[in-house]
Amino acid sequence: MSSWRRFFLRLANLFRPARAEPDLAREVASHLTLLEDDFERRGMTPEDARLAARRAFGGVEQAKDRHRDARSFVWLDDVRRDVRHSGRLLRRNPVFAMTAALSLAIAIGADTAIFTVANALLFHVPAGVADPTRLVDIGFSHDGGAIPISQLSRRA
Repeated sequence: MSSWRRFFLRLANLFRPARAEPDLAREVASHLTLLEDDFERRGMTPEDARLAARRAFGGVEQAKDRHRDARSFVWLDDVRRDVRHSGRLLRRNPVFAMTAALSLAIAIGADTAIFTVANALLFHVPAGVADPTRLVDIGFSHDGGAIPISQLSRRA
């Protein structure tokens, strides 16, 4: 199977996840039946053969989960399920949803305002300086002269 065909099949399974469930259930049941028949031929009773087949097969639901993971994009499927679940929870309790959204909006707005003020006061314009282009760094340069601070920030 080409990689493009596999990609598009996985994408289709993402939007219709329940489409392959009946086939998967039939396939798992047929594997269990074959294992049961094999154990019955070895001389076990039907009940013991059924239990031994389930033990030999391993976890049925785990096998189904591995198959679902192989036929879809796991992380996208998880996101889809999480969004649906969160939507149901938010519809169940709209007051909580509005409180959470309002709290987030206030917090984001406050962070933005604080950073804007700090950015203007601390990072861009030196406080209390009338002409920032005349500031110089007291230190050494290669030619012995003073280097304006505005040029230092360009060199870095």
